[in-house]
Amino acid sequence: MIFTPKDKPFSCSWCASGEWLHSLDLPPARGVKAKARAAILLDATIEAAGNGRWISYSRNRNHYAMRRRYAGPEYSFSTIPSAVDALAAMDLIEHRKSRQHFDRGKQSTFRASPVLLDAVTIPPADHRHREPIAFKDGLGQLVDYQDTERTRRMRRDLAAINDAIGSTTATLPAGEHHGRIIHFPNGAIVNVGRTSLHRVFNAGWTRGGRLYGHWVQNVPRAYRDLIEIDGEQTAEPDFPQLHPVLLYAMIGLSPEGDAYTLDRWPRPIAKRAFNVIVNAPTYASALGAVSRDLQDRQQAAQIIMDLKERHAPIARFFHSGAGLFVQNIDAKMATDVLRDLLGQNVVALPIHDSFRVQKRHEQVTREAMEKALWTVKNQAQNGGLRLSGIHL
Repeated sequence: MIFTPKDKPFSCSWCASGEWLHSLDLPPARGVKAKARAAILLDATIEAAGNGRWISYSRNRNHYAMRRRYAGPEYSFSTIPSAVDALAAMDLIEHRKSRQHFDRGKQSTFRASPVLLDAVTIPPADHRHREPIAFKDGLGQLVDYQDTERTRRMRRDLAAINDAIGSTTATLPAGEHHGRIIHFPNGAIVNVGRTSLHRVFNAGWTRGGRLYGHWVQNVPRAYRDLIEIDGEQTAEPDFPQLHPVLLYAMIGLSPEGDAYTLDRWPRPIAKRAFNVIVNAPTYASALGAVSRDLQDRQQAAQIIMDLKERHAPIARFFHSGAGLFVQNIDAKMATDVLRDLLGQNVVALPIHDSFRVQKRHEQVTREAMEKALWTVKNQAQNGGLRLSGIHL
C-alpha cells in the first residue's frame, strides 16, 4: 500500500527576515499583498525541504472571516487566493484549484515549483502562532471565540512559558541537517525553527487543550536522549500510563499492574488499542480504527473485548469520547508543572506526558510532576473532577 501524506494547511505562521526573495523577478507589491505573497512562497519553500506535502488553502470567503484571530491582516480572502493565482501564473508554485460546486469540502492546494526551488535558498525561519489559544469546531476547523478571563489567563501563562523557552537553545546532534530542517533515517522530519508552544481545544474548553508546537515533540523517541538544552545533556521524566491512571482516579481506584499488559497481545499493540478506544466517540469508530491498525476486523473486536475485560472498572469510558476530556486534564497538569518549574528557574520542554529537561533538573521535575498528579487525584477523590459531557 502506498502512503500518501495529507495536505498541510496554510497558516501564515512562518516568518523570515532578510532579502531571500530578491533572486526572484517579482512585480512590485506593497503592504498586505506583499506579505501574503511572501508567506505563500516561504511556506512552499520550507515544506518542499521538509515533508514535501501539498499545502491546502481556501477560496471561500467565509473561511477567512472565521479565522481572523489566527493570522495577520495579510491572511484574507482579498489577498491569499489572488496571490496564489498570480504566483502560479509565474510558475513559482504548482497549483491544484478545486472546482467550485463540484469538489465540495475539498480545498485548493499549492506547492513549490522547480522554478522556485532553483531560484531561492530556504532562509532561517521562525514559526510563531499569532494566537496561541486555538479553538476548533466539531469538524476540526479553527473558529473564532469569545475571550474570557480563562482564555486571557491561559494566554498569559503561555507567554511566560514561551519567553522562558525562547531564552534557551535546544539542539540535536543527530540526523541529517539541512539548515534548520533535520531528516531522520525512519523518514521523520523536524524543523528546529518551531520553538514556541500553543494550545488546541476541540469543540469545548474541557476537551483537548494540549500544548503543541515545539520541534522536540516530533523527534523520534530513539533520538530524544541526544537533545541538549544550552549545551547540557537532558533527561525525560514522564507520567507512566497517564491516561489509565487518570481514568481509574475518576472512580477512586488505581490500575493493577501494567495497564497495557494483556494476555495474547504484544504490549505495543495493546497500548495503541487502549488509547484508540479511549479516544473514539463510538464503538463503530473504535472498531474501525483498531481494524486499520491490525488489518483484521475480527482481531480488532477481540482486543477491544479483552481490554474491556482487563479494565472492567473503567470500561464505561471506552469509545465514549473520553479521550479529549482526559487530554484536558493532562494538559492542565503539564501547564502546572511548567509554571512550578519556572518558579524554580527551570525551563522544560513538554512532550504531552513527559518533559525534556537538563539532567541536573530531573529530580525537581519529577517532584513537580508528582505534585501535579497528586492534585488531580485529590480532586477526583473529593468529587471535584468529572468527565462532563461523556455519554456512558
